[in-house]
Amino acid sequence: MTTYTRPADDLRVGGDIDAQCGKCRQTTNHRIVSMVDGVVKHVICLTCNSKHNYRVPVVVAPKKTGPAAKVKAATKAARASRESAAQKETMESKAIKEPKAAKSAASKAPK
Repeated sequence: MTTYTRPADDLRVGGDIDAQCGKCRQTTNHRIVSMVDGVVKHVICLTCNSKHNYRVPVVVAPKKTGPAAKVKAATKAARASRESAAQKETMESKAIKEPKAAKSAASKAPK
């Protein structure tokens, strides 16, 4: 996928630019409202009409779906399964050592 980047000298007040919109929570098309020393300061979202400071668009990397990604996901799931089994085993061994009923009877015994 090829993305088009606008030349810096093409930016002007009233022009359009992609920006991160806080209200829409995504990268949308915006109209430039103000600039200071050639730097965009304020924009208006053309989707929701909210006015805000210019935020650089967030670029999300494409998700890896090849064989290596599947192996990595399977390894991660297996590791998580082993860790949860180890935690469960530790909790069970603590419960077996001394049941609660034995503890309370021992503490109530006359001295």
